[in-house]
Amino acid sequence: MDRVLAYGATLRDMEGEVQVSAVEAGTPAAQGGLLAGDLVLAVDGVATADIRAAARALEAAAGSVALEVRRGGDTQTITLEKTPREKTAEEKTPA
Repeated sequence: MDRVLAYGATLRDMEGEVQVSAVEAGTPAAQGGLLAGDLVLAVDGVATADIRAAARALEAAAGSVALEVRRGGDTQTITLEKTPREKTAEEKTPA
């Protein structure tokens, strides 16, 4: 299952790890340097056990969030700055 986040990254479960499957251009994820294929190891210092835990931690973050990622054989910290997103057409339409 893939999860698209407010930061502009799509995450997916990959054999017990959380992988970035896509990064939308111009989003905080792209501006922070996150790349498709990165493995998310931790969010703000808390290990990501699965995609749900990673998504909850990212969605709950206010402002900036630090991701520990593994890219190739290297581990690095990437900081993402959350910016307000525009509402979708469905969200703008009154019920």
